[in-house]
Amino acid sequence: FQLAFNFEYRGGNKMFSQIGRDMTFTGSGKWTENRTPHVFPQSAYDDGTGKVVANTTVNVAEAEYALWVDYFRQVASNFVTPGWFIKLRDINLSYNLPANIVRKSKVFSAANIALYGRNLFTIVDKANYYTDPEFSFTTGNGIGINNSLQTPPVRQYGFNLNLTF
Repeated sequence: FQLAFNFEYRGGNKMFSQIGRDMTFTGSGKWTENRTPHVFPQSAYDDGTGKVVANTTVNVAEAEYALWVDYFRQVASNFVTPGWFIKLRDINLSYNLPANIVRKSKVFSAANIALYGRNLFTIVDKANYYTDPEFSFTTGNGIGINNSLQTPPVRQYGFNLNLTF
């Protein structure tokens, strides 16, 4: 049996995640969950008799929308994270079939079978909720920006059969 694998580390960089802004806008980001109605602090209203009373029950209209979309999302630094990562790029486990078994075929002189996997896992900084740092809208992430208009890297699994005539 033979086992080969490739880990990769890249670091020392920061990245801006446009996908974080997009997830905030749509409310699909984990940080936007469990949003409860919001009563504006120290607010008051006319109770209909001309008396002004402290507001303890009337919610601000669309407070969540205003907070997340109009304010939080507009601050670009909310979406800048460390861009380091560690990846298991690929792993390959192979086996050379015994020559005496292969030669019985009278066609092949050697045979090898292998299982492989690519992009099996990625470790990123805990502040990077968003995506794989290599997930970029350019040909590379040299400018440190990623967004939501691309398909992220996928895991691949497979097997190889190599036959020598």
